[in-house]
Amino acid sequence: MFKGYPDLENMDESQSHVILEELTLSNLPQLLEYDKEFYPHGTRKQFWERTVGRKDYTGFLAKKKNAIIGVGVLQSNRTETVEYRIAPLYANNLDVARALLHKLCLSRKDIGSKGIKLEGIGPNNNVLSLATDFRLKMVYQWERLYTRHDESLPIAKLYSLASLDIFVI
Repeated sequence: MFKGYPDLENMDESQSHVILEELTLSNLPQLLEYDKEFYPHGTRKQFWERTVGRKDYTGFLAKKKNAIIGVGVLQSNRTETVEYRIAPLYANNLDVARALLHKLCLSRKDIGSKGIKLEGIGPNNNVLSLATDFRLKMVYQWERLYTRHDESLPIAKLYSLASLDIFVI
């Protein structure tokens, strides 16, 4: 897990060729199709409906040629009042993850005083690159949970997990 106050000064959103769209209930069917890659053992319709329905939620889809290539959610951290939680954050590559995280951080004016928490996992080395880009510090690593790695899961696309995700993988 990484924590800190994100450095947005050196991030230029205009450099990204990723189209970002607000995540709403209306684009949920398309998201559920994308989500199957991460959770092939069933649908997470209720999880996403609850997430999108929360008051303290901000979410974006990343798209290319109208296909989803990433999803990111920022929400208030229920266990700690100090920071926001970025979870889940799934992206087809590091550039998409960077664009989503940047947009999520810009969506809250108090992000600089509250900070963020990114719950990345060890086997995805791009998580470290993403955290470094935003000047986040590693607090601990989830790697031990993934010793019996399911080869069908796209670990390289998992940048931050919601707490329910940990029990599904």
